[in-house]
Amino acid sequence: MRDFEAIPQELKGRPQWLVWRFEDNPKGKEKKPLKVPYYANGNKRYGDQGDEKDRKRLVTFNQAYTALTRRANAPYTGIGFAFLPGDGLIGVDIDKCIDMETGEISELAQAAIAGCNSYTEYSPSGSGVHIIVAGETETFKSNKIGLEVFSGSQYFTFTGRQYAETPTTINPISLVELERLRIQVKGAPPTARPAKSAPPPPSAVGDRARLETALAHIPSDGHDEWIRVGMGLYSALDEAGFGLWDYWSSKAESYGGTEECRRRWESFKRKGVRITEATIFHMAIENGWKPPRSYGLLPPQSGSPRPPRASVPVRSDAHASPPSPGWEGAAVSSAEQAPRGEEVGPAGVETPESEVAAGHDDDFDAAVAGIIAQDMDEALPPAATDIVAYGESASLFSGGEGDAPKRKEKPKKEYGEAHWRQVEDVLENFVLIYGEDLVWDCRQRMLMKLSAMRTIVQNSDVMKFWSGDARKWVLKKNIVFDPTETPSPAESGETATLNLFSGWKMTPKKGNCLRIQTLLMHLVDGNNELYDWIARWLAYPLCNPGAKMETSIIMHGDEGSGKNFFFEKVVKAIYGEYGYVIGNAQLEANFNDWASMKLFMVADEVVTRAELKQMKGKLKYLISGDSIIINPKGLPEHSERNQMNFVFLSNELVPLALDKTDRRYLVIWTPPALDRDFYVGVAEEIAQGGIEAFYYYLMYELDMGDFNEHTKPIYNDAKDRLIEKSLAPAERFYREWANGLLPLPFLTVSVEQLYAAFQVWCGRSGESKFTTLTTFSPQVERYAGSALRKHAVKYEAGHVVKQRTVFLVGEHPANKATIRDWTEDACATFETAFQKYRRRDHSDMDGTHST
Repeated sequence: MRDFEAIPQELKGRPQWLVWRFEDNPKGKEKKPLKVPYYANGNKRYGDQGDEKDRKRLVTFNQAYTALTRRANAPYTGIGFAFLPGDGLIGVDIDKCIDMETGEISELAQAAIAGCNSYTEYSPSGSGVHIIVAGETETFKSNKIGLEVFSGSQYFTFTGRQYAETPTTINPISLVELERLRIQVKGAPPTARPAKSAPPPPSAVGDRARLETALAHIPSDGHDEWIRVGMGLYSALDEAGFGLWDYWSSKAESYGGTEECRRRWESFKRKGVRITEATIFHMAIENGWKPPRSYGLLPPQSGSPRPPRASVPVRSDAHASPPSPGWEGAAVSSAEQAPRGEEVGPAGVETPESEVAAGHDDDFDAAVAGIIAQDMDEALPPAATDIVAYGESASLFSGGEGDAPKRKEKPKKEYGEAHWRQVEDVLENFVLIYGEDLVWDCRQRMLMKLSAMRTIVQNSDVMKFWSGDARKWVLKKNIVFDPTETPSPAESGETATLNLFSGWKMTPKKGNCLRIQTLLMHLVDGNNELYDWIARWLAYPLCNPGAKMETSIIMHGDEGSGKNFFFEKVVKAIYGEYGYVIGNAQLEANFNDWASMKLFMVADEVVTRAELKQMKGKLKYLISGDSIIINPKGLPEHSERNQMNFVFLSNELVPLALDKTDRRYLVIWTPPALDRDFYVGVAEEIAQGGIEAFYYYLMYELDMGDFNEHTKPIYNDAKDRLIEKSLAPAERFYREWANGLLPLPFLTVSVEQLYAAFQVWCGRSGESKFTTLTTFSPQVERYAGSALRKHAVKYEAGHVVKQRTVFLVGEHPANKATIRDWTEDACATFETAFQKYRRRDHSDMDGTHST
């Protein structure tokens, strides 16, 4: 079974994918079949992994998936991801760690999954797991325990079957966890297979998993919270808790690094701690944590210096305060129905309270639900219990028998009308993004961290009520930017959607916009056909909100013509907050929250001559991609449907590099500027409501004809000149040769002859001569299309038969019996013309220009 949607987008975006299939083991059919990797083109992967040839043959996820599903002549089993030198990724492969009958997973795998805390999925057999983390290491493995850690080579088979409750992102691995895995390999026991009877007894692995789920809900920005969490982890896990604390700390903007964490961790050892994991659970509950019912408190292990946890009686008086809102509906512990001082043990056997270990799920639910708002652990002696009941005091044990100190009952809180008004306001205004440390502020229309919301609310009691069932929540995948304002099927829950679009701020009004229309007519130099096309292109997404145009506009020319004035001051103003102006700084930045919630983009001088090819792919993705990954600084990334329509403005001769068959751009070369009074008049019209009037004109008065988002742009001289300037030197040489602009006949010629002519042309045109023959030939062949046909011709040179490659031009002449006769005659004719061309001075070329 495969579900490739689960694979993180950060992996899908890398060109490191291939396909694979099972093949018989050459050692015999009784041996385990091999997983043999293939490139998407059908060739078996061979040679040096990560060299230039290997990297060129690896493809994107979509291309690999296409090869998997469409190559009927070479059926594959699945897709795979190749680890390459320098890619910053590590693969952790654990074999035969899952019992296929019981589903039990080995302790080794449990610890690795919890420690790596990154995207994890089942192997194709279902009996192993693959973990992918960010980092670098040398490869190490142990066949005895079935654990292999590698980086920079090999590949993972991908199933997309994500292991339950693991992150959906690729997270960095801590040095502590990496060293722990390395130690496991060095001291590997004979086997790592899970027991086939009962599950393994509770251990530090279970403690760690429970703490990790709690930490995911606690913000790491505050210094006090940082110290309390560190102490709690030290108390719970000892040295094994440092890696978890360091990773949690790294999420904060004020993170000081591993060394800073280590110095503070060592101080815990010297001074001792009085805070336990109960503090962490309490902090997590305040931030909306709901422990899975399978996470119970663990009984103390034999030989542990920590005291046993006390049982937690539940208040039975009618006036008891309700549990925290996040725990409404939790199962009631059997302790509620038992006489005080007794617990109902297994099979209904009564057990003295002093002998009960709070290791059952129901006990854990009741215990955590009763944690009070203050950090009570700090007030207890070091030997006190981890969790203290809310209400009537519980017995505290220090490891011996006899009476223990009692905690006084906390008085019940009384809430006034102002409190409930604030609770109602918070419930109405904030929406939880399920599975993320994010909330949506409905009033300010923005995503923020949960810790930021807590700062805004400034009332922990209100936050407790917000954490209950009345809180609104949506799934992260249901965050949408929908200008059509389609209603959400629900206000909260799995089917609810969170629409980032908040409506149009400008209203079209009938009025005077003649000068704005005149400005647009000036920009197209009075061409009515171009004016109508641009006006309709602007109007279509306004009349059809959310429409993604398949085309864009490039407008370039000398300064002062008014192109920026028109598109930034007029068109962008219609879109309001959904319009934006970008430059190189935005395109090259690591974070792209500028692209979130945008419909109209003005790209002003986004590239320079040296960057054209480099930026081409990124611009193509922004212009034509169906979706875009939004990566804000300090917040988790999310995906939005790409509804941006682009206009590119520039004063450069070559603002963008276009292909010869480009169908995405309308190109306008603007005329010189008009006198200043004209632009002053346009500004006065804008101040008098001209933008609203132009908006009305586009919406209701413009004749749209049959124009739609698929309408192709007009091909004009400006576009032809831009395409020519965007060509590679070899392509421009061919274009001049084929169009008769060079004193060289356009006929069949050998590749070497044409390349020699190209070298002479480069010297006279000022182009670089560093284009090699192996690059020149395919560039010319690709640009020429069917006009040239490459062919190998054999000929005799003395007693030796040689071969040369030629470009065939036109049809085979009837008076030539063989291709060899045809090519020899044509090459001789070309050679005569070429020798004259090479000897001539540029000024004596009979008026013929090479550029």
